[in-house]
Amino acid sequence: MSHNWNEFYGDVQEAIPPNAPTLLGKDRDLRMYVDLDHVGNKSNRRLRTGFFIYLNSALIMCKSKKQAIIETSVWNLLQ
Repeated sequence: MSHNWNEFYGDVQEAIPPNAPTLLGKDRDLRMYVDLDHVGNKSNRRLRTGFFIYLNSALIMCKSKKQAIIETSVWNLLQ
């Protein structure tokens, strides 16, 4: 998926310090995907979060966690 952020940020350039070291080697592609599933499990109503980190299309770290406690929400009753 590709986005054009020029409309939002304009034509900006990254400020590189004049004393920055010369880049060596190939470019790296580091991506992180994060997801949140709110009340996806209807039996216990627990929230689940997770993330995946990829370096050059290779998965280097992932984690998924389910919340330990359940909290009741009264938002629908107030509307």
